[in-house]
Amino acid sequence: MRKDALLAFLMNQTDFFDPENVSEVFTARYLAQRFNMQRNTASHYLNQLVAQGVLCKINTRPVYFLHKQAFSQQFFTLSRNEYASVAELLAHGEQECAPDDHFSLLIGHNESLKRPIEQLKTALFYP
Repeated sequence: MRKDALLAFLMNQTDFFDPENVSEVFTARYLAQRFNMQRNTASHYLNQLVAQGVLCKINTRPVYFLHKQAFSQQFFTLSRNEYASVAELLAHGEQECAPDDHFSLLIGHNESLKRPIEQLKTALFYP
């Protein structure tokens, strides 16, 4: 029951996550106070949810926990469960969002412009 309450609270709060100013709302200490439980119990529940792939853990001091699904709706999809810092999390997001093929950003790249783009690529890589 408490684990579900923690999860619901984090899902709601992750919608308001600001990477530039991370709130203490995402720490085990705050969550333990909020739900009237021991900090180690809250940490245990949170780490279980990280192991299940529901939460993401940022290993700074203090440690932050984010709801992965809520975060992906707000920012980008997280492929890992743990990050060393917020900067690493954001750098990972930039890598995920950067397309390898810039032509895929064009409208119609897979329909009306497909053939001209293929011809252009062929011309670019011709020896």
